[in-house]
Amino acid sequence: NNFETDKFKIELSDDVIGTELGGTLKNIISIASGLVNGLNLGNNMNAILITKGLEEIKKIGLKLGAKEETFYGLSSLGDLLTTCLSNESRNNRCGILLSQGKKIDEIKEKIGMVIEGLDALKIAYNISQKYNINTKIINTLYDIIYSEKNKESIIDAVLN
Repeated sequence: NNFETDKFKIELSDDVIGTELGGTLKNIISIASGLVNGLNLGNNMNAILITKGLEEIKKIGLKLGAKEETFYGLSSLGDLLTTCLSNESRNNRCGILLSQGKKIDEIKEKIGMVIEGLDALKIAYNISQKYNINTKIINTLYDIIYSEKNKESIIDAVLN
């Protein structure tokens, strides 16, 4: 491949739906990860969140025609880990600020760039409602942000 170097590799996929959904929905889980980190719930809780979050991403993807194996590759799991574990992630910072009691308008202003997970969250929530997909983390995060549900409710969403 003409674009590859010794430090940059391209991995091809014929699963456009899975690749797009993995790269989009991981931003939601990154917000939740920032919330968990901001609430000082620990690495184990964050690991559970990321693992269950990937399952929720996969459920939505499979319902929309994606291939299961795509979600365990770089465009989904790899991207999910990067964005959840990076201090440079806008979505992760959004969750941290959310844990501090900041409102979305204030968070958007403070970050000053698009927080992709906020739009993705509305879409994923609507899809999960439409198709009756069990996405407890996504639904709880939606309620925390848009219905001002108690931010600690993320704990129950992760553990149950």
